[in-house]
Amino acid sequence: MDTAIIEHPKIAIVDDNRQVRDTICELLNLKGYQTSITAANGQLFIDAIRNADQLPDICLIDLEMPVMNGYDTIKAIRQEWPDLKIIACSVNAAAYQIAQVIKLGANVFWQKGGTPRILIEHIEEILADRINST
Repeated sequence: MDTAIIEHPKIAIVDDNRQVRDTICELLNLKGYQTSITAANGQLFIDAIRNADQLPDICLIDLEMPVMNGYDTIKAIRQEWPDLKIIACSVNAAAYQIAQVIKLGANVFWQKGGTPRILIEHIEEILADRINST
């Protein structure tokens, strides 16, 4: 079992809204998670992850961003890092959009503006699944 996943999980945050990135980062830090990468769009994230020494344990990816949106970011992640865990998120997502991102490879969807507790639950479930499968 990889205890580093339990002790210091690393989360990447990809969102074009700096205030959202900062708020989520603060929440995650309070809960004991490390923010490994933050990016304002998918292209910046892909560039950052290619140069990173270590992959994040989970990526939180907004769907609506300029340059490279969340849908294209998820596709790119699945091509290069098929095992990377992804939480897709958006403020305004219809059921068909949620189904689409799950089909593209997101592990789960989180409605931004919803309770932070649900985001933390999603993270904990993904980490538990990852630990139990090792």
